[in-house]
This record gives sequence, structure tokens and C-alpha cells, in this order.
Amino acid sequence: MRVDEVMIDHPATKSGVPVAAWLPPVIFAVITVALFRAFVFTDEMLYGGDTLSLGYAARSLYAEALSTLGRVPGWAPHLLGGTPFIEALSGGDSLYPPSVLLLMLAPPHRALGWKLVLHIFLAGIFFYSWVRAVGGSRAAGLLGGVAYMLAPFLVGFIHPGHDGKIFVTALAPLMFWMTERHFRDPGWVSFSGVGLVVASVIYTTHFQMAYFLFGGVGMYAIFRSIQLGRGVDEAGFGSRPRAGALRLIL
Repeated sequence: MRVDEVMIDHPATKSGVPVAAWLPPVIFAVITVALFRAFVFTDEMLYGGDTLSLGYAARSLYAEALSTLGRVPGWAPHLLGGTPFIEALSGGDSLYPPSVLLLMLAPPHRALGWKLVLHIFLAGIFFYSWVRAVGGSRAAGLLGGVAYMLAPFLVGFIHPGHDGKIFVTALAPLMFWMTERHFRDPGWVSFSGVGLVVASVIYTTHFQMAYFLFGGVGMYAIFRSIQLGRGVDEAGFGSRPRAGALRLIL
């Protein structure tokens, strides 16, 4: 489902603040560019503590191996006297699709910053989409998206360079959104969406944050299943809500 489709799914109530469908993503983009303008409009590197101590060396090696050898390097000779690249997670998010794509399109020092900037923007989009999926107005989604993308527990991870935490935190509302979609319109398409997000979260390689997220989404799914079992809020769901709940729990 495209973002613009989500924006017209649930019209704002008459008493709500009217918000055009195109406005939220534009506002999220403007905020992101304004916040990172010193990086976006220059050729400099976005500062991050972990980026300088480990991130750049590993990603530079990875990008060089991809361009010259066409494969993932097997060994990282400059890290701790030499470590296996994949087995020791030397490259961190080297299997995370957005990171791989950015490393192929931009120099490592720029790709390392762009992946963080992109996820701050996506955090607002995903949170907005989740609010809309549960029936919130565009104004509520816009307010929630701005608050989430600027929350200290997300944007505050830029300075220390904790990219894995940023990835998982940005993907969290997407995980809840896909789960809600599956409850409302159960089927293999929506279930596959849940699976793709789960895989993406795992490939960020920040497994601690992933466990917390999966636990939270699991409790959310159980809560929704209990609602369905009791017949609460069932009118807003598709024709097979209980089947979707059973499939998601399994």
C-alpha cells in the first residue's frame, strides 16, 4: 500500500482539523532537511561517535569489496587485529537492504549519514500511517509523526552514531502498521508484509532492540485478538478478522 493511499483511507471527522493528503510527507521532509541541512547541502560526513570508531572502517571495506570483488568480504583485517566480516557482525547492517543500496549509490562517508537521515524521515511516515490505519485523522497522524521523528529516543541516537537503534525505532511503527493491516484485511499479502518487516528488523542486526519490538508487537497482537474474540471493534475489520488473528499468532 502506498503512502498516498493510506492518507485517503480514513477521512478526517467534521470536527477535526482539515489536512490535505500531500501535506504530512512534505512537512516530514521539510523538518528532516532543516534538521540535517549542514549534512544534506554539503559533502561532509554526519558525525557519529560509533561511526568514527568503527562504522566507517567497516563500511568502507564493505563498499570496496562490493565494487571491486562483487561480493561481501570474508575478513576485516583492520578491526581488532582481524575479525570475520559477517560472523562477527563487523559490518553491522551490511545485509540491511537500505544500507546496501546507499553504499552502492554514494561514497561511504555520505552513505553512512544518508541512511540515518532517511530513517528519521521514514519514522514520521510510518507513524503517520499507523495512526491512519487505526482510524486516526490526518491531523492526529501528522502531529504524532512529527513528535515521533523528533523524539529524543530516536533523533538523539544520531550523535553517538547508534544506527541500529535508529533503524529499529524507525521501523517500529511500520511493524505495528503492518500488524494492524493484517487484522483489518487478513490475507497472504498483508501477512507477507509483516514477514518482510520482521526480516528487515532482523537485518539491522540490533537484536536487542528487535527482541523488544517483537515482544511489544506480540502483546499488541494478543490484545487485538482478544478484542476480536470478544466482538469488540469487529465492525471495522474485514470479513475474516478471526482468521487473520489466528494466522498472525501462529
